Amino acid sequence: MDLICSFELYMFNTGDTFYQCVIEHQKIPQNKKLRFIGLHMTGKSDLDVTFVEFRDCNCPKVPQGLTKTFPNLKVLSICNSKLKDISKDDMAEYKN
Repeated sequence: MDLICSFELYMFNTGDTFYQCVIEHQKIPQNKKLRFIGLHMTGKSDLDVTFVEFRDCNCPKVPQGLTKTFPNLKVLSICNSKLKDISKDDMAEYKN
């Protein structure tokens, strides 16, 4: 399934800066391969993404397979997205 996203820099209040992929207002299917469609900033690629944010989406489960697209992922944010529960198994791939 294709997800339309934007790529941008995000700075935490600690001063740490992350290159992030933002997905807004979309239904996130379970058990389907996700493909992220959006324009990267100049000189950046999927390898530079360290932060993925699902914002105001319909995302009842933690998306799986994100680290295949974004192998350097360190931060996953799912906010205002109807997330119902998180299990230990849901987080198995997110070792960073």
